[in-house]
Amino acid sequence: MELKNLEAYPKQKLKEIDERIASAKALDEKYQNVIAQADLLFQNDRYQEAKLQYQEAILLKNNETYPKQKIIEADQRINDLLVAQKQKEAAEKQKQENFNQLFSSASGFLETGNFNQAKESAELALKEFPENTEAKKLLLEIEDNIEAKKAAKAAELLTQKEEDKRKQAEAKKLAEDLNKLVAEAEEFRLNGDLSNAKAKYVEAKKFGKNTSSIDLKIKEIDGLIEEENRQNVFYQNQLSLAQVLIEKKDYKNALTKLNQINSDFPDRKTTVEKIDFVNGILTKQSKEEEEAFRLARIEEEKENARKLDLQYKGYINSGNDLFNKGLYEQALAKYKLASEIKPEENEAPQKMYLVQQKIEEKLATLAKSNTQEEIKATSNSKKTGKLDLKEDPDVITEEFLSQLSKEYPEGVTEVIYTKGNKEITKRVVIIGGQGAVYRKVKHNWGGEFFFKNNDPVTKFIWDKETVL
Repeated sequence: MELKNLEAYPKQKLKEIDERIASAKALDEKYQNVIAQADLLFQNDRYQEAKLQYQEAILLKNNETYPKQKIIEADQRINDLLVAQKQKEAAEKQKQENFNQLFSSASGFLETGNFNQAKESAELALKEFPENTEAKKLLLEIEDNIEAKKAAKAAELLTQKEEDKRKQAEAKKLAEDLNKLVAEAEEFRLNGDLSNAKAKYVEAKKFGKNTSSIDLKIKEIDGLIEEENRQNVFYQNQLSLAQVLIEKKDYKNALTKLNQINSDFPDRKTTVEKIDFVNGILTKQSKEEEEAFRLARIEEEKENARKLDLQYKGYINSGNDLFNKGLYEQALAKYKLASEIKPEENEAPQKMYLVQQKIEEKLATLAKSNTQEEIKATSNSKKTGKLDLKEDPDVITEEFLSQLSKEYPEGVTEVIYTKGNKEITKRVVIIGGQGAVYRKVKHNWGGEFFFKNNDPVTKFIWDKETVL
């Protein structure tokens, strides 16, 4: 069928469609500009002006809900501002009332000589109105009275304070000397120097009236000295046992023993040094063992790969011999075994495809007179027109695709049928009046191949461009 290129009607309709598209695009651009201006006004709290812009947007597109919702939000913001203004005015009124009451209370307390409460009330009044000159003046007057009262009290207590100060100085000096000796004793004790700690506590007894607590410290240190001596003997015995294991080169048990000693006697330098020494030896041994294991594993992997490669090549060569002799089914079996050994290699699947082609040619020759085709299932649309999807033209021309786009609807039309030992899934894809034919050929031995307009393509293209 030939196209009628001289017909005016479709050209006129195309022109009308272009004009409507242009008009709709212009309206949408104007609407988006008005909305953008309204949103900017709204964000800057200019709600009345924003409302006018949203109303203009509604006139452009009455079915849009966004400007209507923004008008509701703008009204709510305007109402919130009015409420906030009223609340602010009420707060200012309450603030003035609080100030008047506090100012009056401060004046009354001042007159009765209650200066501290007067000061508290005056300061609270100034918190309400920090710049009020009358409140500042009143607070200064109150503070002057407080200072005068303090000065009188200070003069009265001066003599007594001087005497107390002298006694306190003497007691402080005695306490400082005592505390210094006790602090030095504790520092020696914390550092493990028990002998000097005991000597400092003995000296501290001269400065204390009640020395019972110091006596207890001295007794405690004597006990610690005795325990320290016992622990040192035990530590040296355990360290000797670890050294024997090291000399026997029993490093793992030596390390276990040293870690136990380090747990019982933490931070002993000798133990840490021996642990580092043994760890160094064990690390070196471990690295040597790991390297030997790694090399052995590499050799094993190489040997396995070599065996697999020989087995793979054997199956390929055997399949090639059978193929050359015309024993296609037996050749196919050999190629399948090769594919199972190395599924990542392309050679075996390619040869399987060639063998299948030969088998199909052989079957086609034998059954040429009575070939039967059976459609297994169809979905998504019904075939229309004269073109038969089960036919596979050798060359797919532009004329064929043009005819296809006229006889099949927009979208994807699928048909599944068998042909010889193959299951063929064919999909006609029509998009914007342009057609294409996609085929998936699944052989009974499991191989799958994909085509677009008779050109080979990948499964990815099939999945992407023929979605039902």
